[in-house]
Amino acid sequence: MQSVSYKNDSNNSNNHNSLNNSKSNKLGVSRWSLENIDFEKPRNPLKKINSPRTLETLFRLGFSEEDLYVIPLKDFLNVYPNIRSFHKDLQKSTYDYYETKRIERIQASRNERRNIIKQMEEIERTFLCLIKFFYF
Repeated sequence: MQSVSYKNDSNNSNNHNSLNNSKSNKLGVSRWSLENIDFEKPRNPLKKINSPRTLETLFRLGFSEEDLYVIPLKDFLNVYPNIRSFHKDLQKSTYDYYETKRIERIQASRNERRNIIKQMEEIERTFLCLIKFFYF
């Protein structure tokens, strides 16, 4: 019997799964999570978060994916046009405050993701203990 491989073929260059820092599941689909996306660069539409644990993290914390990406000052002023009327120093300090909060959101999200992973591992250990207890 011949085994079937679901991983990406290196010859398949038209697939976006060959992007750097991607994790792939058994079907070769890239998993984008808090651990392998660089939020210091503008959002790349090919790198949409699709990791179940990361999606759960964002849901629990009430964040969207866009809340984590850096926004250059120029774009920040376009997103929040009322800040344009502020003095340049106040615009910069408002942007700096936004950036500080964005970095805090990333850190909180990564911490929550680690907690989710620990919880899932504990559930798995408990489940395996129950199986051993009842079946062995």
